[in-house]
Amino acid sequence: MRGEGFVFMDGSALDGSRCAYFNAIDLTRNVGTASKVEFLAISDPRQDRYLPRLDDPADPNLVQRLNEWDEQALALYYTGREFADTTLEAYYVYKTETRDYRSPANALFQPDRRLSTVGGRVDRTLAAGWSANAEFAYQFGTQAANAPQGLAAKTIGAYGGYGHVKKAFEASWRPRVSLGYILLSGTDPHSGRIGGWDPLFSRWPKWSELYIYSQPGEKGVAYWTNTGMLEAEVRLTPVRNFEVRATYYKLSALEAPAAVTAAWGSGKNRGDLYQVRADLKLNDSLKGHVLYEHLAPGSFYNAQAPGYFLRMEVAYAFKARL
Repeated sequence: MRGEGFVFMDGSALDGSRCAYFNAIDLTRNVGTASKVEFLAISDPRQDRYLPRLDDPADPNLVQRLNEWDEQALALYYTGREFADTTLEAYYVYKTETRDYRSPANALFQPDRRLSTVGGRVDRTLAAGWSANAEFAYQFGTQAANAPQGLAAKTIGAYGGYGHVKKAFEASWRPRVSLGYILLSGTDPHSGRIGGWDPLFSRWPKWSELYIYSQPGEKGVAYWTNTGMLEAEVRLTPVRNFEVRATYYKLSALEAPAAVTAAWGSGKNRGDLYQVRADLKLNDSLKGHVLYEHLAPGSFYNAQAPGYFLRMEVAYAFKARL
């Protein structure tokens, strides 16, 4: 993971939360006393070929895929901590997405894609409990033609980013509040250019465990794109090792659906998302949490039934010498 996981987090999106890993080489060069430059070479195939596959089913529709397509990338990533209370990051990523496993006639089939991403991030701790961070990236490249659907080759021009302002108060319950906005560009259905943000290696439930299940019909699970999110959050610590968090997202789309269907509406309002989470850490080994989410869909969707998500988890971790 780099930064907040906006570009680099998980190289195997389709295996869910079982693991978050990359097949990669990471060469690091220290710069100054607290900074570094990394050269990354990544190869994440759509089905694992580097680690053993046990009891692989003969039916190709039942195999465990890691991604919809083969993913490869070369990247330079700079992390700078030379300035007090400040972290600076900058990166360039060249990525290819090839050999989508689906039929070229499938509406969600993605032709081979090659794109570059240039971006940067800053995280700054300010006085009196204030802090702020921001990240922005731009993407450019090409996507091949798809003859079965009569689609020509297209250029890619997309952008994504976020910004937050946070405040921590000196009080017994350690209240913290934050306000932010996340912006991920979308593709105009009437344009010959691809404008939708490609999340690269960050297809994970960064902002919501529930909302990622509404995304497969658009592009793929946890494929964050064509989305704007106003985020407001409050955190409290009533007692030691116990934290409560309440978050609200006002969701929107930069581009409305291409056509009204049973699932898709005609507007750009994705809806309202509410989250409440409580975390308890009894000691270094035992911890647990409860998470509840509620989604009230907006005009982006024709189906208006609300969605709910509830998870309760207890984890025990230990170390042993074998």
